This record gives sequence, structure tokens and C-alpha cells, in this order.
Amino acid sequence: TGMIQTKEEQSGNWGAHAAFLGEDSNLFAIAAASSHDIHIYSSIMLTNIKVISRIHAAPITGMVYNAMQKCMISMDVKGVLEYWDCTMLHGDASSGALLMDDDDHHDNDHNNEKQHHAADNIGSVATPARNGIVFRSKMDTQLYHLMRKKTFGIAIAMSPTGTHFAIYGADRKIRLFEYASGRIVVTY
Repeated sequence: TGMIQTKEEQSGNWGAHAAFLGEDSNLFAIAAASSHDIHIYSSIMLTNIKVISRIHAAPITGMVYNAMQKCMISMDVKGVLEYWDCTMLHGDASSGALLMDDDDHHDNDHNNEKQHHAADNIGSVATPARNGIVFRSKMDTQLYHLMRKKTFGIAIAMSPTGTHFAIYGADRKIRLFEYASGRIVVTY
């Protein structure tokens, strides 16, 4: 088994919210409890390959990965929902094979460099072409609905087909969203 080591002063803030991502779930995103930073780790190399700090302006309350569309949905304490791209650069970069080629098996520096490059796109804005969304602006969606209602998401789950996701809010309501449009289908 492996263990990821973090700086001592950060160790109490890790693991508030995490989600696996990538075609083979060989990466995972983990958010700190008290900041808006999202760290992308390799579950193969057990290394931090990227830090994303521009997606949210407030601490994150949950994340879910849409494997069908290679997109992460995250939410924060201000009620903002964000879609962000998790498409790996180069088609074979999402498999563990890229990271552990026979020729490179013992060359961890080379593997880390490959993984860093393959993850360059992770955290960029979701697009219709790469992530199956039908909106060009978040203003055409209901992704700010929770913020307008002065609530925020506590839990989030994605349907197996990737077409819908559900959020349980601090207002004790469940909202079912259509993924592609970012619009609420029903509220319970």
C-alpha cells in the first residue's frame, strides 16, 4: 500500500472532499477543508501533479466526476457550481500504461513529467466539444441557483449514465440537474 505525504502544517486540512477522475480512475482530486484549492494526485505514482486554485473563490463542499463526459462538477459554500474539464492530453495519457511504460518503469522523474504534461488540461473550463455541455455561458444555466437561494450543496452524486446529477442542499432540498444543460429538472 502507498501513502501520500503532505506538509505537516497542511495535514489537518486534507480530505474534506475528494473524487477519482480519469478514464481508469488513476487520478484523484482532493480539496482542502479550509481553502478553495484542488490538488490533483496520481493514484499510481502517489504524487501531487497539479494544484488548481482558480475554480472556486470559497471552500469546496463537494465534487463528483462525470466519467462519460470527462468533466468534474464541484460546489462551494457560497452555492456556486462549477463544471471543469478533466480531459487528459494525448489519448493514451489517461491510462496507467503511459505512466509505467516498460522502458520508464524505474525512471520516476520521467513518469512524473509525462503525467504533469498529460494533466495540463485538467481544471480548464468545460467546453461543448470536449465535455458534452450545450451551454456557452453559465448565465444560460441554473448553476447559480443555490447561490440565489442563499444555500449551498452538502452532497452531490452523478447518475451512472452521466446525464443527470443530484445535489442535496443545506436547505434540506434535493435538486436533480440535467448535466448537458445545467438546468434543474425537479426539486424535492
